[in-house]
Amino acid sequence: MARIKKILMPTDLSRQSRKLAECTQDLSILGATEVLVLHSLRPGVTIQDGEISILGEMVKSLQESGFNARFEVSAGLRPSKDIISHAETNAFDAIVIASSGKGKATELLVGSTSKAVMRNSALPVLVKRFRKTESSVEEACVVTFSNVVVVVDSDQIDSAYIQKAATILDRNQMSKVNFFDIANGRTWNWKEGYGLQEGMERGLKDLRKGEVHNSLMQAVNSLQATAVVLPRKGKGSMNWLLDRQRTEKSIHSSKASMLVIPE
Repeated sequence: MARIKKILMPTDLSRQSRKLAECTQDLSILGATEVLVLHSLRPGVTIQDGEISILGEMVKSLQESGFNARFEVSAGLRPSKDIISHAETNAFDAIVIASSGKGKATELLVGSTSKAVMRNSALPVLVKRFRKTESSVEEACVVTFSNVVVVVDSDQIDSAYIQKAATILDRNQMSKVNFFDIANGRTWNWKEGYGLQEGMERGLKDLRKGEVHNSLMQAVNSLQATAVVLPRKGKGSMNWLLDRQRTEKSIHSSKASMLVIPE
């Protein structure tokens, strides 16, 4: 699996999803060079001139940040299926979706569409967390990968997940990264200069070291993480991570964004 170069960015034209086009440092850290902004319409709905202008503004913002960017408008009965099909058919490397992290939401913002994409996409999905109260671009564009928690399971190491995560995550581009072992609730730092596999194995060799937490969310909050990296499905005690709505809800209600890596 190559590093992420080509990103699909679905938008419902809401304020939070428009911010994705301004907060581009996350995309650069992932290695992206090309971005397609996709607006999915229900059958029979016609796009308005003002909506086309918004899409154009998003593309312009991405282009000014150095990305090869354009937009498309599609139509389908279910936006999530339309997004996933578009991403897989056109050889995208990942999907990036905005999230308000709050209750009331439009179709993409922590709603049924974003959950369906997370649970069914064969590609990595980054759910970028935005709050509703940011007063400036600087406040809104907190770098997702400035403080990361990578979830692993010492009871049953998922080698496919580790390999994919190692390809996607560039430790040198990320300020602070911790592992969280869901088997025993322990966290330890991924030191610079080590690959992901080595960084994980060094922590697993000594189970007495590191801080212990009662849950993933306690670790995320204690470490003040800006992002959580986890598998969509795993083995052993990983199974519950995205199979239960409470896990998704708790991550969304925290300050952390979420990068979901499929099997």
